[in-house]
Amino acid sequence: MSRLHQYSMAAVCFLGVNKLIGQVIYQDIEPDIVVDKFSDIQYLDINADGVDDFEVTWGQLDYYLGTGTIYIYQRGPGIIANNFPYNEVAGNVFTNSVAVHGYAFKLYEESLIDEGVAMAEGDAMFLCGREYWINYTPSWFKSEIGYWAGEVHDKYLGFRFTDEEEQLHYGWMRCDAPDSGRVFIIKDFAYELQNGVGIIAGDTVGVTQIFSPQLISFSIYPNPVNDVFILKHYSAENYVLEIIDFTGRIVLKTFISEPESEIKVENFPSGTYAVILRNKENEIIGTRKLFKL
Repeated sequence: MSRLHQYSMAAVCFLGVNKLIGQVIYQDIEPDIVVDKFSDIQYLDINADGVDDFEVTWGQLDYYLGTGTIYIYQRGPGIIANNFPYNEVAGNVFTNSVAVHGYAFKLYEESLIDEGVAMAEGDAMFLCGREYWINYTPSWFKSEIGYWAGEVHDKYLGFRFTDEEEQLHYGWMRCDAPDSGRVFIIKDFAYELQNGVGIIAGDTVGVTQIFSPQLISFSIYPNPVNDVFILKHYSAENYVLEIIDFTGRIVLKTFISEPESEIKVENFPSGTYAVILRNKENEIIGTRKLFKL
């Protein structure tokens, strides 16, 4: 394969294997993103440019109430907007005398997500969760927290993000919160391609799905990286990992047989790299952009 052809593939991989018709891009998530324990962390690259726009993970908030005799802690699924304030989630953040609280809105089908929807004044917030109190006794459950409390199915998160061309896009994620503040599931998402144009939650009129050969969810962290990063995927399959530099040269190619792998890059020059996963048919089924310090 020529170096020029390799370079072209490196450039294309950040676009994904997408087919675009119309103004709205839609992506089904398979398997669904599920957050139900402390160790869960998954990444969402909304426009398939190799940069993670949002992180879905387990959140926690701890503080003392009053004179300090009551210790309160909140636990539950949360979302982080990377590159805040250029990326934001619809919600609100408020501060009282003891803590800063952030909660993502639960939006209904056909809600308009545009400049009229309040975006949270913070980069991290709870999706749902549970609050516990301690007062020199064993902790006890106090209440559920957030707008997604109870048992919720097929409601929507609103968000906006700014792409590399500094264009603003609005989008939605369709979600479930099926277990009273302890589990959060993201099933699919869509965003409006036009700069600054709103989108209707759940609207699929004129939407074209992002076609790809079984794209999988995988994450790399830390990113940027100094010496070693962790690659974590959420599938039982085996894959081939390729890392390609800006010239299109494959600088690392290895077999990935575990859901979590340690990848050493301490000898790589500083710069931007494409991290590519391929299946046994040699199809690209996932890409990320890696920043080496």
